[in-house]
Amino acid sequence: MRVCLFVCLLGGDPALAQVRPQTGGVYGPQASTVVPLGAAAVESNPAAMGFDSGAHLQYQHVGDVSGVDGQLPSVVSGDAVRLQLASESGFAFGASFDHVDVVGGRRAMIQTAFGVAPSDQVGLGLSLRRHRIVDPGRLRGTSADFSLSLRPSNQWAFLLAAQDVSSLVRFGVQGFESRFVGGVAWRPRGCARCMLETVGGVEGAGALVARGRVAVALTDWGMLVAGGDWTDLSGVTRWAAYLGLRWDMPYASVQGGAYGVSHPEGGEFLDHMAEFVSVDVSSRWRVTPGQLDPEREGSRTSEDVATGVAGDYVAGDDQSPSVLLEVALSGSGGRGQVERLMYLESMRRHPGVAGVVLRPDGAGFGKAHAQEIRQWVQAMERDGKAVYCVLEVPGESEYYACAGARGVWVDPAGGVLWNGTASQSLMFGDTLGRLGVRADFVRIGDFKSAPEALARRQASAPSRLQREVLLGDVHGRLIQDVAEDRSLSAGVLHGLATTGPLTAVEAMDAGLVDDYVDGRMYSEKVQEVHGERAQVTTWVPGVSTWDWGPRPRVEVVMVDGQIEDGEGRDSPALGIHTSGSHSVVRALERAQKDPWVSAVVLRVDSPGGSALASDQIWRAVMRVRKVKPVVASMGAVAASGGYYVAAAAQEIWALPSTVTGSIGIFFGKLEMSGLAEKMGLGVETVRTTPRSDVRSGWRAFTPEERAMLADKMRVLYGLFLQRIEQGRGMARQDVAELGGGRVWSGDRAQSVGLVDRLGGFLSAVNRARELADLPMDSPVTVVPQVSNSLLGGALSGSALGLSVVGRRLLGGTGGEVRGSAEGTLVNGLRQWLQVDVHTLGAVHLMGTSMGPWALETDVPRL
Repeated sequence: MRVCLFVCLLGGDPALAQVRPQTGGVYGPQASTVVPLGAAAVESNPAAMGFDSGAHLQYQHVGDVSGVDGQLPSVVSGDAVRLQLASESGFAFGASFDHVDVVGGRRAMIQTAFGVAPSDQVGLGLSLRRHRIVDPGRLRGTSADFSLSLRPSNQWAFLLAAQDVSSLVRFGVQGFESRFVGGVAWRPRGCARCMLETVGGVEGAGALVARGRVAVALTDWGMLVAGGDWTDLSGVTRWAAYLGLRWDMPYASVQGGAYGVSHPEGGEFLDHMAEFVSVDVSSRWRVTPGQLDPEREGSRTSEDVATGVAGDYVAGDDQSPSVLLEVALSGSGGRGQVERLMYLESMRRHPGVAGVVLRPDGAGFGKAHAQEIRQWVQAMERDGKAVYCVLEVPGESEYYACAGARGVWVDPAGGVLWNGTASQSLMFGDTLGRLGVRADFVRIGDFKSAPEALARRQASAPSRLQREVLLGDVHGRLIQDVAEDRSLSAGVLHGLATTGPLTAVEAMDAGLVDDYVDGRMYSEKVQEVHGERAQVTTWVPGVSTWDWGPRPRVEVVMVDGQIEDGEGRDSPALGIHTSGSHSVVRALERAQKDPWVSAVVLRVDSPGGSALASDQIWRAVMRVRKVKPVVASMGAVAASGGYYVAAAAQEIWALPSTVTGSIGIFFGKLEMSGLAEKMGLGVETVRTTPRSDVRSGWRAFTPEERAMLADKMRVLYGLFLQRIEQGRGMARQDVAELGGGRVWSGDRAQSVGLVDRLGGFLSAVNRARELADLPMDSPVTVVPQVSNSLLGGALSGSALGLSVVGRRLLGGTGGEVRGSAEGTLVNGLRQWLQVDVHTLGAVHLMGTSMGPWALETDVPRL
């Protein structure tokens, strides 16, 4: 009798089963079972919780409005409160409390749920429910559910669930039959504004349940939901139909409607009605299906692609949240710039962000990276979103990035370091000669001047010429762009550079800045200019979408730092990062095979490196290019080996100030026999052939060896030209005329055909989307991953002590020290001195922290 009473009170009439466990709480027909949103997943599908993130709170009410005495069969009315907490890592916790009115009594239920999504395609869930009969009696029981959610694509989602697999009344009496449910949700291709869902299941000895549901977005903030339930048990069929509306607000949604139930005793359908309403509050900004509709992207013009504009964002009206995000532009290097740009772009597309306050002082980026940020600022202003820059004593690059902002403010005690661009290189030739060390190199190309820093006291005429031209291009582009941004003449700006740096007062009088601002009081300045409703914050909520599983995406494959053979090396604490050919090729091969990768962006921020590694990467890019679009995006520098790998892409995008080209090759060593003699060191060599010790630093190349090396360098140089010819579709003679080791600015490289289009990383990503016919909000991932631990860097083979010394003295990263019997100190000194000062000078011109380039003696260098 107690068991029967408990069953009846928990589930109502068991002959009128619904598409929910008998032990379930308040029934919300408007909520999806397969792909629930927010806290609704706690009750309907815990496996879906892991796909979400943030905090979600839901209040739900269902009531009987049929006008008859007592509760309707198959209607579980009452109130429920549900909470869901989900992390970005895929783990989620949920809890709910339901107070339910059923036929003949009331009951209370407390539920805890756990969800985990190890990937964006698979979710697992577990829920435990504790029941208590409130009136009459004091019976209690427990039950458990298990669920599996599969989201193999953005169109299909599936659910498998076992419900009430352990349902017991106190004292161990069996209370309920287990239920097994399956469901599928489908979003027609190209329609993010609609969804169809069906769910079916079997309970115990043959009770069948089914449900159908359709959701259609009527407006950007409104949705119509309709559907029905069908049950069959012991030959008795019952059904219900519901209709509801949902209204989405920025951080909440309200849903309401009604449903009718067929009654076993007959009567009009409208006589048996119930209403439902729910209020959902989320810590994440809600995005409706209408906002995800690819049709809303609008036409993509070449100007949109060039400036990185993604879609036709319309700024909010006066009632929209006036939240401005403060962003400190910290970090440097190729990968840091990509991460910075992706974050800024996400804020540009965030519907809850009205503008950004940039604080770029000390960012450490150079002219090319500043141009990428400048393009993003222009895109923000095109979208109607404000950008304000708070400066203290910015260098030219930091100021350049901000010149086009709506407000450029400087500290009253600060200024602007506007005094032109310079490049300096240390020349070690005489110094090494006095030590008894001689640079013994073979090079192809008069402009391939990297070894000059080790062999000469001053640069050769070709080396100085190319650097003067490069500096002129960069300075001219700086003057041109700032003149456009600040509505000043190029002559005035050049004149200011000849008399700079400028104090805050001088910068204000010259029109370089708009006002003064205390760095601690800038929020008041923002409100004064942007409006009293403006709120400056360092945090904004994320954006929830209706994405299911993986979506077609763009894969960004990074080639930054030196290009080396084998695996890449990382030591963040020391600023050491190299791109290993094995790591990069493996990432390209995975992108080639991954069906969800629709296009690849090869992001190159490298001065070059190993000829072998560069060719291995070139071949891997060509293999990807045969099946998917590949766009190369050049950052601060893409010279020599960096240009080599980029040449395999279908299109090359560069910034106006990108250092690129340097089509040439060299090989050599530091010969230290004189140093050994001065130090009284004897070198005893045993060899099996005359050339066994050809790479040794303790003897010079013989004339025959130098001739042999020159022949081999010409072969490798010919391969370099051939790769450019194949990848770029240029005539061999044209490539040879542009080669010889000469570096070019991005502006000049485009004019001579080495680069296709001018634009930054975001422009290249949008172009890749365009070539792959992807929507402009398609996801972007960055590979290969890098180590963020000091231990990982220490184990990668870097010599910590010498690297630190080299970095402190030369302003960059020390080279690798290979172990040998020659002795750690002497070998380390040799490796430390093997620095490509020409490349260092070119990179220093751009203001990056990529550091010097070790010229290793065991591989030809590009």
